[in-house]
Amino acid sequence: MGRRRRTRRVVVIVAGLGPALANLPIDSMRLVVGAVLLVFGLQWLRKAILRASGLKALHDEEAIYEAEVAHLRAGGQQPAHDWYAFTVAFKRGVPRGLGGGVHRVTFGGTQRNVGLAAVGAGAAWSSC
Repeated sequence: MGRRRRTRRVVVIVAGLGPALANLPIDSMRLVVGAVLLVFGLQWLRKAILRASGLKALHDEEAIYEAEVAHLRAGGQQPAHDWYAFTVAFKRGVPRGLGGGVHRVTFGGTQRNVGLAAVGAGAAWSSC
């Protein structure tokens, strides 16, 4: 039941925003996307240089995981709605599905077939 609802939601979002995305000026879009990628890339490069030089601690995933598990176990009381689990599930599913939808709308928009792209986005989302 939940998967069908998610699939419908992504298809509606893609079908609704698809034509708008296809009508954006490509040069402006390239400039914005390029600037965002440059900013994030430079931040990643700066952190990598600091870690390699020893000025910033190395990123230890195992220690971070253990600290998070200890923090969650120390809480003890289970809330009625687990917002932490909801946030983790949301961050995994929605961006992945919308990213696939944006890719399909981009390719569908260049072929002037956004409807087929929306169906492809729904199919990709339902396979997640």
